[in-house]
Amino acid sequence: MRGRELRAQASQFLNAYRARRENLQFAAKRLLAAEEAVRERRLRAQRLPGDVLEKLQQARLTYYHAASDAIEAEALLLDGRAHVLAVVPEACGSASSEVTGPRVELAVFRGQEGGRAGRMTMGSVARTRGTEPSRDYAVAADGSGKPAGVVKLGTCIWNAGPLLKKADDADDVWRQFATRGIRRALVSFTATEIDALSERTAQDRLRRFIKSAKSREIRIELLLGEPTWILPRHRGDLLSVIRKLRSIPFAALNLDLEPNQLDERALGKEYLLKELLATLASVKSISPWPIALSLHPRYLKERVGAVEFGKRLADLELDEITLMVYVRNPDRTAEILTPILKAYPEVKFSVAQSIEDTLPREESHFSAGFAQLQRRMRRLAKSLPQPNFNGIIVQAWSYFDAMHP
Repeated sequence: MRGRELRAQASQFLNAYRARRENLQFAAKRLLAAEEAVRERRLRAQRLPGDVLEKLQQARLTYYHAASDAIEAEALLLDGRAHVLAVVPEACGSASSEVTGPRVELAVFRGQEGGRAGRMTMGSVARTRGTEPSRDYAVAADGSGKPAGVVKLGTCIWNAGPLLKKADDADDVWRQFATRGIRRALVSFTATEIDALSERTAQDRLRRFIKSAKSREIRIELLLGEPTWILPRHRGDLLSVIRKLRSIPFAALNLDLEPNQLDERALGKEYLLKELLATLASVKSISPWPIALSLHPRYLKERVGAVEFGKRLADLELDEITLMVYVRNPDRTAEILTPILKAYPEVKFSVAQSIEDTLPREESHFSAGFAQLQRRMRRLAKSLPQPNFNGIIVQAWSYFDAMHP
């Protein structure tokens, strides 16, 4: 019995180590991209008038964040390496030798105004640049830099109540997540379930579920969606829900507040966007979690007063904006996202893709099947190396079972 437990523990540690190595490879790629952005902004600042100095500072801030993420990723990798070596003797061959293979080495940020913004050195720069992004929700890769396994995705789980009931026996849930590459779950609850979460027993069950997910490096985030919360008279309802759940250690709060689900013609698009900003500001003032917003990209160019809505969102400093780009062609999706990522380098963006069987064929990957979905998502992730691209979220979990392989 003891031997089986040790083997299971060793396997768990080794899988965690591999995931952390993938995270470091992607962090390295983000850092290279951020460094290049600083170099480009510095050249522009030397030659062009306007707000280029502000954009240079924004690029530097993005670089600092990318460098911090890379250092954290390397620290986690070293911690994972220690765990593996503690249970796998060197004599065990491939398992132990795997953790001593090539790794990314990160130099400190030099911060010299006249020189480069900092440099990252690696055992093999070419190898790291050749890998696909593989942070949470991106693309898995092995130590050689070749694609391996499934694309890491986020997903929306609109009816999370049944999952919560499995909090104390969730192995089957984690197997399903692993099979589908889910590393990030946005969970939503009914009004009745939210009321039930005011009770200690239900709260403890949810905490155990989140803790179990975290031990497998899966993020559990709260998903709240009701368009009327945009309006002043219903805003308090959203704040009330947040106050009820604020003691739960969700990794983030995702708001799905879509103005187009209200009467834009009668209320006015600018009015709704203005009130959406007010709702977000109110949420930010009380939320214990980082805040993300789902949004159709067309709204970024709309004006609220004299300023574009996208700029006003950037000023709110949300943790993330998820752009709903329901286009099944990954090249077209990347074409839509790339200028947005470049226009707002200080904002983290993820992209939502659909596998819903109720949408037209050109908007959903459902009819293509899971294998084709994986190929498309790998291509999409590879097409978006920008440091502020934060991954892919699939709408929605309930449709995975019905997809053909």
